[in-house]
Amino acid sequence: MIKFKSILMMLITSIGLSGAAVAMGNYATAHAASTDNVYDLSEWQGKLSDNKAKKLSSEVPFVILRVQYGTRHYDKTFNHNKAMIEKYGVPYGVYSYSRYTSKSSAASEARDLYYRAPNAKFYVNDFESTYLSRSAARAATLQWVQTLRPLVGNKKILFYSYQSFMKAYAKSALSAYDGYWLAAYTKHEPSVSHVLWQYTDRYYSAALNKKVDASKMRTDQSWFIGDVATPSSNNNITAVSTPTEPTQTTTSTSTTDSNNTTSGIPAIQNMDKTMTISSNATQNIYGDNQATLPVDTTINYQGMQVAVVAQSKYNGKTYYLATSIYSGNRIGWIASDAFNK
Repeated sequence: MIKFKSILMMLITSIGLSGAAVAMGNYATAHAASTDNVYDLSEWQGKLSDNKAKKLSSEVPFVILRVQYGTRHYDKTFNHNKAMIEKYGVPYGVYSYSRYTSKSSAASEARDLYYRAPNAKFYVNDFESTYLSRSAARAATLQWVQTLRPLVGNKKILFYSYQSFMKAYAKSALSAYDGYWLAAYTKHEPSVSHVLWQYTDRYYSAALNKKVDASKMRTDQSWFIGDVATPSSNNNITAVSTPTEPTQTTTSTSTTDSNNTTSGIPAIQNMDKTMTISSNATQNIYGDNQATLPVDTTINYQGMQVAVVAQSKYNGKTYYLATSIYSGNRIGWIASDAFNK
């Protein structure tokens, strides 16, 4: 899904790697675009123009946009490309190239993906490399989907990887996902159950006038982008997090354990705007791992701009969930009085 794959392809051709190379063989398609071909796009493919986005609307049933590389790198083209395809009515799902190193970082990456793309039709965990042990990777991969599930309701959540990696590092967690997006650049389609098959990174898109990653749907289009129910606020898995004051106890919430849902949390309203923090503001930043665990940090922001992705109210005070507009790094929940109005 990223430039890494093109580099890997060259390595495979020159030195004949084993393992992942078996699945990443050089197989390109030459036939014309068809309605079951889906493209995944990131900053490596550049920004969409009006003309390209318009042509995409008749070339593909939907696209899948990269939102982030881990949580620290926010895809440089996501906001622009999202606006373009929304303008021309192209449905889209989103994916996060996962870099989590623990259950807690997996949860953070999942939450970031949702808050950065709350209107996506479906969500994908692209997990294809790790330094974790197999058991730790499986636990973190399960935590990723468990964290995202209460946020997205009945929207589909997919797992993406090549088959050997999935079996080694995510197999036991796979059943918690709605479907498997298989990466296998092979001439013959693997028999493992999957809903999408990414079979090449060299499919020529007439709309984009370049070669791109392409996948074939193995279930109906409506399964991916059909009508979905409103997310439930009471699921027995990790809760949507909210800001709290460091000196107060959250009396309106009840937590069964550290991994289960916190009920009675304030409503979160999705946003998509840029705001400037007051030049002299010194404000506490509140974390969102659990409703009762604030981040013990105070920062002088010195007039920086941030992307605001959500807002919530707690005890009559408004808080904004802010991320860096440059790196995509999560800053945290910040009180409204820190911002220039």
